[in-house]
Amino acid sequence: MAMLDKAYIENHMSTVHNYQSFGRNVVESGLREALTRVEGTPKGKVELDAKVIVTPVEIDEGGPEPRMCIRVRMIVGGVEVWVHIYTGEQ
Repeated sequence: MAMLDKAYIENHMSTVHNYQSFGRNVVESGLREALTRVEGTPKGKVELDAKVIVTPVEIDEGGPEPRMCIRVRMIVGGVEVWVHIYTGEQ
């Protein structure tokens, strides 16, 4: 199993291509949860708990070594949104 370390994470940070849609999904999940909490009772604010999980992922593409990737998962209001970050190295 792959292990997360500083170099592994930094290698993937520069290859995030879908961060905009990931962020949009996280915000939408938060707003949907906020809707359920203000239904019938207006509030000055709604506080939500969120969980972020970062894991290494090995993708076997049939080459000599598996491609090392990262999956970032965020859970907001019971909705899980994730983005898979690929690296150009193999």
